[in-house]
Amino acid sequence: MSKFIVMKLVGGQDVMAKLIEETDTSYKLESPMVMTVDTDRIMYLALAPFSPMDEQVELSKQHVLFDARPLPHMIDQFDDLMNGKLPQATLVDNE
Repeated sequence: MSKFIVMKLVGGQDVMAKLIEETDTSYKLESPMVMTVDTDRIMYLALAPFSPMDEQVELSKQHVLFDARPLPHMIDQFDDLMNGKLPQATLVDNE
């Protein structure tokens, strides 16, 4: 099973991605998405919209306030989104 991570960036963005590798100074991520809440749905926007989604991105830890493991249902939604089963805006599921 893939490992996923959510993080809060110093700019205020909430990001979810597949975690490929973590070092003392950076994260190597695949498919990083910025998450925003709009009334009753979570919207996912590409962190790097002008690069391929499956390309790996290296993010310096100095740009991250904190990181955590996502809730299980968020992982399922993220997987569905990456596999084309969900639109980039999906209803919030608080279960």
